[in-house]
Amino acid sequence: MRSPGKVILALSAVSALLAFSAAPARAGDSVDECVQLASTPVAKGISLGIDNHCDRSLSCRLSWKVTCESATGKVTRTRTGSASLVLASSASGSALAGASECGDSWRVDDVSWACSPMK
Repeated sequence: MRSPGKVILALSAVSALLAFSAAPARAGDSVDECVQLASTPVAKGISLGIDNHCDRSLSCRLSWKVTCESATGKVTRTRTGSASLVLASSASGSALAGASECGDSWRVDDVSWACSPMK
């Protein structure tokens, strides 16, 4: 069984990779410059949040992979997840990358996101 410390360590690594700050951006600026993605560990998964600091509405898509493991570290189940969010200017949204179907040993990998201005 993976100890809770290892799960937290893995979540901390994911958080470090996902968290970045963004300054407010004007209409001509890239969406990458005005979007902030952050992850927060929750009881059985990770909450993935997007903050829209742009001056326009965005359509965003998040995706991730959840891997369940046995007590010996063998992968017992893998599934992908995704969420689509529409965020008004200066709004936030989130999605749960949940691992409730896993036992005590799981990880969330391959988190990706893409946002584009609403037309």
